[in-house]
Amino acid sequence: MTTPRYLRPGVSLMEILVAIAIAGLLLALLLPAIQKVRQAASIIREKNKVKQIELAFHMLAEQTGGMAGGALLFRSLLPYLDHPLTEEQLQRLSSDYAIPVFVNYDDPSLAVRSNADKGAASYAFNYQIHGNMRVLRAAVLRDGASNTIELTTHYTFGMNRDPDGVLHGYSRSWMIPEPLLITCSIEPDYRVTPLPTTFANPYVREILPSSPEAAVVTFQAKPPVDQIDYRIPQSPYSHGLLVGMADGSVRMVSPNVSPRTFWAAVSPNGGDLLGPDW
Repeated sequence: MTTPRYLRPGVSLMEILVAIAIAGLLLALLLPAIQKVRQAASIIREKNKVKQIELAFHMLAEQTGGMAGGALLFRSLLPYLDHPLTEEQLQRLSSDYAIPVFVNYDDPSLAVRSNADKGAASYAFNYQIHGNMRVLRAAVLRDGASNTIELTTHYTFGMNRDPDGVLHGYSRSWMIPEPLLITCSIEPDYRVTPLPTTFANPYVREILPSSPEAAVVTFQAKPPVDQIDYRIPQSPYSHGLLVGMADGSVRMVSPNVSPRTFWAAVSPNGGDLLGPDW
């Protein structure tokens, strides 16, 4: 006796739609988790860069008898970083050379110009500490190294249009001496001003501790590139500003920090106490 054979019908449209819906739901649940993991990994990478630069600050000070640094500070740090250059390479160094440790790859302004990372920096050092290479670093840090911000993120490139419609931009170049500003035209109606890799620098009209502006602003957290205020630091992260302290530690400063506390941390010798929001 022959057993009847039952053939299973093909997959119905409803089954396909259900499978697609389940796959889409799983993907929607996984994507935020994947993005959080990627962001955490990128922040760890950039924290390591800040740590490298901070260690280079200390090694440079040790080699120079404790001096603060001076105008070409980032160039002076190169022999103490993971990508040291020989003296011959230093002599031939040009603005076309990219130093990976000085570039934060989370910096959205890098996408504005194809060569924005060439000879430029996504980090800025505290001019209040390193503005004078003839003074001792320890003598400047009278408020304590653990209470003073020495390094912070800063967008490499910014731009805005004036009332006449002319597009203006700036780029943070680690090769440019501190007081020197050069304006050049790279295309019609477009001007770029290279700025030094500093913050709290009076020579380029950046906001200083104890100034009237310092009473109301701190830093910009993930601002659009065309809304940058070059006078203060920018963070590529919405949850805080990545900084290196003068004692070599690295931390993320909350965007809710008060202006008084933030600028007290910027000042190396103002005698200010950091607030409870630090």
